[in-house]
Amino acid sequence: MAEENILLGLHVTLILELLSSRLRKRGFQVTTAQNLDGMLQAMGLQPDNMSDKIPRNPFTKYLMDLNLGHTRSLDYAPSLRVYNLVRPYVENGEARFLGISLNYRTVELAQEAGIPSGPGTIDTINEFLGLR
Repeated sequence: MAEENILLGLHVTLILELLSSRLRKRGFQVTTAQNLDGMLQAMGLQPDNMSDKIPRNPFTKYLMDLNLGHTRSLDYAPSLRVYNLVRPYVENGEARFLGISLNYRTVELAQEAGIPSGPGTIDTINEFLGLR
């Protein structure tokens, strides 16, 4: 198996810590962020850089709250920004992306915008990360 390098962007600190710990114990490389600026920095961009490209793809999987930084909001703009940056790598098979939310309306809106997304359930997360 190729080395998995995962970027997690989740609001809830406890979930972020538990999930990243679980992944590290299984040998995954994990980078975490709790807001959009942190995700962009982990991807090698400065938050104020409005580039539509990242110079290289640093991660094999991207898992994030659709509305990262805007808890309980329908605003999926943070995930749209990240997905648009990694879309070329997703489309050529170098990376996978999943935006999640427990708000089903946010998931619907993101899906309508073309963002790979699903409910933020443990089953969805485990399946995406291969933790079955």
